[in-house]
Amino acid sequence: MEPYTQEGLKRREEQSKRDEKKDDADEEPPLEPKYPLELYEYKLSGVLVHSGYAEGGHYYSFIKDRELTDEERWYEFNDESVRDFDKEDLESECFGGEEKWGDSHFSHFLSMKTTEKNRNAYVLFYERVSKEDIPYENEDEEEPAQPAENQEESDIVMDSENNEEGSELILARKNTMKVPDEIGDMVEEDNRKYWQSRFMFSSQYSEFILELCSLWNTRNVTLYNYDTRNRDYKQKGINEAAFKEEVNKASEMMRANLSKHFSANKSIKFYTEKILLPSESIDIYQKYGGEMIDSTEFEIFKHVTTFYLTVKQRSLPKELVPELLDLIKAYLNKSIKACKWLISQFSNKEVLFENLATCPIPDMRRLTGGLVYCAMVHLYEEEKDLLNEYWEYKAGQKESYSELTSGNFVNLLLCNMEEMKKYTENNPQYFNLIAKFAGLGPEARIYLLKAKILTRITNFYLQDSSPDSDQFIGDTSLIYEENLVPDIGLPTSVENAYISIWEEMMMKKRDSAIADGAQDYTYIWETLSLCFRSCQIGESSDLETFIDHVRFKELDESDLRLCTLEEADYIALIKTCTTKLCTRFIGDFLIHAMASVPSLETKIKGLMIQEINDKQLDEIEPYFPIFKKYLMIQDENTENRLVEGIKEFIQIIENNAKFPAFVGRFTDFLVKLCNRSRAVAEYLAATSDEWEWIIEWMKKNPTTSKNSHHIKTYTKETANSQYKIKRLEDIRKGEIVTYEHEYDSDDDMYDSKNYIGKKLDVKAMGQSWVTAEVIVALDEMVNLSYCYNNTQKCPWIPAEVSEYAPHMALQNRHDIIMIEEFKKAIREQYRSNIQQQYEDSGNQMGVSDSHAHNSYDDPNNESVSDD
Repeated sequence: MEPYTQEGLKRREEQSKRDEKKDDADEEPPLEPKYPLELYEYKLSGVLVHSGYAEGGHYYSFIKDRELTDEERWYEFNDESVRDFDKEDLESECFGGEEKWGDSHFSHFLSMKTTEKNRNAYVLFYERVSKEDIPYENEDEEEPAQPAENQEESDIVMDSENNEEGSELILARKNTMKVPDEIGDMVEEDNRKYWQSRFMFSSQYSEFILELCSLWNTRNVTLYNYDTRNRDYKQKGINEAAFKEEVNKASEMMRANLSKHFSANKSIKFYTEKILLPSESIDIYQKYGGEMIDSTEFEIFKHVTTFYLTVKQRSLPKELVPELLDLIKAYLNKSIKACKWLISQFSNKEVLFENLATCPIPDMRRLTGGLVYCAMVHLYEEEKDLLNEYWEYKAGQKESYSELTSGNFVNLLLCNMEEMKKYTENNPQYFNLIAKFAGLGPEARIYLLKAKILTRITNFYLQDSSPDSDQFIGDTSLIYEENLVPDIGLPTSVENAYISIWEEMMMKKRDSAIADGAQDYTYIWETLSLCFRSCQIGESSDLETFIDHVRFKELDESDLRLCTLEEADYIALIKTCTTKLCTRFIGDFLIHAMASVPSLETKIKGLMIQEINDKQLDEIEPYFPIFKKYLMIQDENTENRLVEGIKEFIQIIENNAKFPAFVGRFTDFLVKLCNRSRAVAEYLAATSDEWEWIIEWMKKNPTTSKNSHHIKTYTKETANSQYKIKRLEDIRKGEIVTYEHEYDSDDDMYDSKNYIGKKLDVKAMGQSWVTAEVIVALDEMVNLSYCYNNTQKCPWIPAEVSEYAPHMALQNRHDIIMIEEFKKAIREQYRSNIQQQYEDSGNQMGVSDSHAHNSYDDPNNESVSDD
């Protein structure tokens, strides 16, 4: 190492100058090292290895055992693994290159593959061989640099000459370099952030926050006395008293089995030893005064909400999220002040977009949106009668208006709708808030309609092709005041954060994927359906398709743009119905438009018949529930509409009789119509000569799929055909029975509420319906537990999905029961046929149970399927 020391560099510099001046005749010996070379000998003692690439990887070390003198022993330190290492392998393990490998399961490799090694030495550690110190002379120009003014003497002893014999040897340098203030401050700040993050993201801190905020006031525990659910019972058409009585009954059953206390909705668990009963607690209101206590409680609420929004929803352990959400909602249901504060925090575009648009976790976006909605529900009852003041002020009828928190927030949402095109994959919860506001009541829908919500939705859907695409550029009809300094803080912008080139590239790639994702229109169409059905378009004001008593008429051409689309646009509109809810909302919108405008009814009905007749089977599914809604519109044209619709539908079946799968699906729908509508069944009974050929066709074609040669498929399809034949034959005889109140496969549980212990039917793994129990209940999601294929499953399911139904709603349905009976008869006939074959062949052994079970599922273990 001598050439790289100060004296070595100086010697080489002097030698270079001397070589430049000397003549060829001059013969001078080269300059010798100032100190013996053995003092500069170093041996490798450690290697830090990086495995991976520039953008990421893994570090581990090879370290020499320096306590051993008689042998050289090395170890590999790789996370928790420590093992012996052969020094001879350093070259192959630390210098990259290529290596060959093959399948280690064979004793010899038939083909060896060459791959690049991504393991390289990153830092090398050496130790000096000689124990003797280099005898530096006391010359300023030759000795090592002395500590400058910013250096300070160390209080750590370097040697042990003053130590007593046997005392511990303290090894350190006599002088230490003081870190520059700028670097020191940066390191200190990084360390502070590291330890702060580690503490705040720990499960212990989450538990502390939960206990502090839920049990601080033991006489008036918020979670005991206030609802931990959205109080939207009226909006969902739920009897609040009956629902809570049902919940309390379930709670009593749970308390009988568990030594825990539950909140009114049973998601929060209180352990007995952590809570004082009211009779044993201190009356802090009397001791400190109600005003001080209320102020303290509000500060506690703000603290827990800020913790959830800024820390908890970002942390990986999510086990306490339901408890925190229940806690926050209990405070929101208790305090209007808390509701206004929460909505004011989201009245900032950066906060709003971060939580509902750029957050990468769908469940967190859904749950955070649910918190805002909970505040909107409570606040709506106080502010709904003042919403119209804003529009009276805009019309010049008032000199001022009440600045409402909810109105200001909704204006912010509406004015930034177009920006959501950048977040197509993540924006459903943003539009869900607008839809939820529309569902709060008639005052909310009138407010949205005056804000031209119909035109805004049309522009968002048609984008650049909308004739009104530039209508809201520079629009000042909606005024909102943005909260520029929210209490929860602003998100850290990329410009203010240090990120690597790789991180920046990945963020751009993520943003591009979010923008290019498929748009989910479910909540956009929900807003459209709710608001449009509050509008009177035609002359009639008593249509059953109106959502309530509101008959809004202040509509212009741009508001009615969706009622004047071309046929191709309506086809595209229905094509967006990728979910059951989406189909429901678009169906409600189209049915109200058709009932209000006769010319539009003719246009859309003809379009549906044409599409059903021409499209592939997998493309026409959304048309069935919409067509069913159309046939069941109740007005003066109901009978004519039903007769013409059924005739055209039967004609479509006849036109496609050569396609078994097509006829099978259409006869399913025809029988469903008979089960749901007595008028349809009576019409078919009166015109049986026009369709009885369908019964004969099904008898000749009991199976319709390509896999019907499998006994399991054959049994299922044949039983389904026998059920349809039985129903149609009964109708032909005039034996009409309908089942309007049974749960239909087109129904959903979007407007239901759940609680712990509630039984539901769930479509396990997208296949069969099984019974499940709710183990955690939130408004936006439920955590279910069920057994499928002898495996316990506990999935979280969003409240709006169609994968669950009321308990036993499907198993108790008449058609399911009848189909199961037909399946049983088919299986028994199958066994009988096999037995007869054995007997005819002279084999009297009979059919074994294993043969029967290998042929089809055991009926006792088979779950009900809703096709």
